[in-house]
Amino acid sequence: MNVLLFGVTCVGKTTVGRIIAGKLDWDFYDLDEEVSRTQGMSAAEFSQKGTIEQRDRIRGRLIGGLLEKPENKVIAVSPLSYRPAFEKYLRRRDVTAIVLIDTPEHIYKRIEFIDSHDTVYMDAAYKKSHKKEYMFRLTSDITHYGRIYSVIPHRIDVRQDKADVVANRIINIYNLKR
Repeated sequence: MNVLLFGVTCVGKTTVGRIIAGKLDWDFYDLDEEVSRTQGMSAAEFSQKGTIEQRDRIRGRLIGGLLEKPENKVIAVSPLSYRPAFEKYLRRRDVTAIVLIDTPEHIYKRIEFIDSHDTVYMDAAYKKSHKKEYMFRLTSDITHYGRIYSVIPHRIDVRQDKADVVANRIINIYNLKR
């Protein structure tokens, strides 16, 4: 079984995915980490290379490679704008694709910053001073990716719940087993 978690940045894909994998003793993959590992550059550097379509094609091939591994797994999928990069995997019987959704206000509270070396840090003053810009971008991203991910039939509303609660909800709704 393969669970693919889609959604906008900071919606909780990685955190929820790690919890699900841990509870079920499944493998976990973060697509950004796989990009860094295979491309030899940070996710921040990768995001500046080529076009969105070129980057998403690379990400799509990485998803395909991970799906070929026989173990049960959860994959936190970086936001993808190029639908052909992932759409074919949605037809696989061994894939459950889920879009995590939440409000811009809730996602804003979870925003973290990542430097050029993929190190997470918090800059509360900067975040607060740019809140209006972040809210605009989050709203735009939710609309943009909502259209792209409309082909994915499963949605889980995070509702500002704790990641453990969301993970348990996914495990129960989709009857995921060890």
